[in-house]
Amino acid sequence: MAQKQGVAVESVVESGPGLAFIAYPQATAMMPFPQFWTICFFLMLLLLSVDTHFVTVECFTTTISDLFPKLLRKPGRHELLVLLVCSSFFLIHLLLVTEVKTHVSVRVLSNIYCKLNVFLNNAFSYRFILLQGGIYIFLLIDYYALNRVCHYFLALSECLALAWIFGM
Repeated sequence: MAQKQGVAVESVVESGPGLAFIAYPQATAMMPFPQFWTICFFLMLLLLSVDTHFVTVECFTTTISDLFPKLLRKPGRHELLVLLVCSSFFLIHLLLVTEVKTHVSVRVLSNIYCKLNVFLNNAFSYRFILLQGGIYIFLLIDYYALNRVCHYFLALSECLALAWIFGM
């Protein structure tokens, strides 16, 4: 791909969401039968995301129904819980698909934030800031929340919790 575009390899390949939505489609466009490979690639992305969502929702609903078995182990309650969890996830993840319409400098944004803090409580001012740029929130989560240190911390916490629960 770099040779075809006439640039260095480092400038072609990026990490993050640009890799899946820019570099791979360009690579599949250079293969024989590019439409077939592009459809296969995006179908794979769709199926991976749906499968990941199934696992997340099922884990979350099983945990909640195990915490409240008398309330949620009745007929029809599991489906309502799944609907509530999916709706909540949908509303939370709407923050990740918002778009900044104008380019605002940091000074202007901080002035707006300070003025809003005076008139509104903290929750509303944070909501105002979060509704302005989904890609920035996505990159924050990708960079800070999904790194190896967090995984090690969660694994250690789970081991300590299991040892404490079972008295080891």
